[in-house]
Amino acid sequence: MRRSRSLRRASSSSASSRTCSRAASGSSGSPPWSACRPTKMPGDPPDDAIDEALDSISDLYEEGDVKQARKELKRARKAYPGELGFVEWEAVLAADEGELERALKILDEVLAADPSRVFAMRERAHVLEELWMFDEARKQLEKLFKDFPEEWSDLDEAEVRHSLGCCLDRLGNHEAADRELRAAARLAPDEFFVPPRRSLQEFEAVVERSLDSIPEDFKPYLEQVRIVVRDYPPLGSPDPYALGLYDGLPRTERTHADRDHLDTVFVFKRTHELFVHPEDLEEEIRKTVVHELAHHFGLGEDDMGEYA
Repeated sequence: MRRSRSLRRASSSSASSRTCSRAASGSSGSPPWSACRPTKMPGDPPDDAIDEALDSISDLYEEGDVKQARKELKRARKAYPGELGFVEWEAVLAADEGELERALKILDEVLAADPSRVFAMRERAHVLEELWMFDEARKQLEKLFKDFPEEWSDLDEAEVRHSLGCCLDRLGNHEAADRELRAAARLAPDEFFVPPRRSLQEFEAVVERSLDSIPEDFKPYLEQVRIVVRDYPPLGSPDPYALGLYDGLPRTERTHADRDHLDTVFVFKRTHELFVHPEDLEEEIRKTVVHELAHHFGLGEDDMGEYA
């Protein structure tokens, strides 16, 4: 089970997607998320027209209408072929579709053309995280603070510090990670919280309580599934911040000889602690376990309803 992009960056389940709280390039008119355009030249399109197009793409993306956002982006790139703000959005949408290497290449090209584009730097750090390149992502985030130390809004700084804290945590630097995560919660308490560090025994106790509340129809099948707690997904998993993972043979694919096959559902402790508010932890673990058990029955993501 993948953690939602909203949980990735916020404590509230109502938070918008990964890039939503960042203003679209050029739409806010001030650093850090506004794109720094090259000097205006004769014949260039007016800033207002570009801003309106960027705002339209951003609004569609925030509303979840990615298909229409892509159509708007295609039109904008044709109308304003030299505008790097639209190239940045090409990278955002590529990353959203899992084309991470392509997104990284686009962002590298943008930054080669204009190294001052903070939006591209921030998105590049996200892509590096998704590619499991946590140290490179850390360097990119620290460069943001070094090169652009002023004019940060509290929410912008909180987002960067939270991402930096996650990278440091993945790198095993827990003291520095906790410092950044506390700073994020202090700067934007409505969006971020201080993640607890429970012992394995404490977290497993929460998992046990969550299992008591799963639907009765699922419980008989727990005998064929073992629940294992780990800090993070193993290297090579599709999502470095997944909440859970199913490893087994779905019942729909079993033969008579496989009837006693023991499956494994992994629940990832640190991912839950980082991205799920403590008040919601037990319920979220229950959803994670039920989601992974659904794979045991051969259900796909589109068949899981509220547990998808």
